[in-house]
Amino acid sequence: MAQISKNGFDLIGITMHKMKGKGVKGFLGTLMFVLPLALFCLIPYAGWAIALFCWGVLETGYIRFMRALMNDEDPSLTVVFSEVRTGWFELYLGALMVTMFLLGSALIFVPGILLIGYYSLSLFTAEHFHIESVGEALYQTAVRMDGNKTAMFSYKALFYLCYIVELLAFALVGYGVYLLWAVSPVLAVLLAILAFLLFVILWTWITEYHHAVSETFFQEVLHNYEDKESKRAKKGGKEEVAVAEEKAEVKEEKPAEAKTEAKPAAPKKPAAKKAPVKKPAAKKAAPKKPAAKKTK
Repeated sequence: MAQISKNGFDLIGITMHKMKGKGVKGFLGTLMFVLPLALFCLIPYAGWAIALFCWGVLETGYIRFMRALMNDEDPSLTVVFSEVRTGWFELYLGALMVTMFLLGSALIFVPGILLIGYYSLSLFTAEHFHIESVGEALYQTAVRMDGNKTAMFSYKALFYLCYIVELLAFALVGYGVYLLWAVSPVLAVLLAILAFLLFVILWTWITEYHHAVSETFFQEVLHNYEDKESKRAKKGGKEEVAVAEEKAEVKEEKPAEAKTEAKPAAPKKPAAKKAPVKKPAAKKAAPKKPAAKKTK
């Protein structure tokens, strides 16, 4: 790990430095990721459902593409679609994540923030460790995000603000197209196409650097977790040494006699039983003669 950021703006600066000379290819790769989802979103209901399920599959391929690009490799743009045929796990995990974020944010704002804080890097974790279990991916992400959620929101808040501003601007343009339709349908269609293209370009540009910063942050999370585990292992080792030294001191305090184990005493032979000695029979006393009477 070459450099650790101090805050969100420092993290963005580090990422911008890493992306020097790679912006164009990164933009094209991001466009391959964003454009299909944007086209699906133009179709009400059915298109939204397709975009929901395709997001995880395309996101995993896009993570792989951006990771290779930021590691000074030269990935093909087709890497973005590398999980389309086999990415059932990514499809399920991605759909679950989007559903959790949308429901959490729609019902109460705080749960949505907590879910994003704990699980938004689940696909990064699954791709990095080659995890094929949804529960394991969520668990490993939550463990590593412990102590890193505030740092993550320090940069995500800026990009989320950019997304919200763009969505509001696009909504205003859509309302303008609706009003223009009554005057000139042709101009309304042209304005709608132009607005859509501009929307996709801006969204792609924001997503490129949002994702690049997330990749940099994920590498920092891995570094922090490994550092924490290393310190914990060292601390545990010191405690074991201290316990061993304490036991050694206790042994030294014992007298030397206690150190040597006494040999078990040989079992005593049972004493031979003495034959009972017969006591001589007591002699019977002779009967006393009656005393003679005195004569007067």
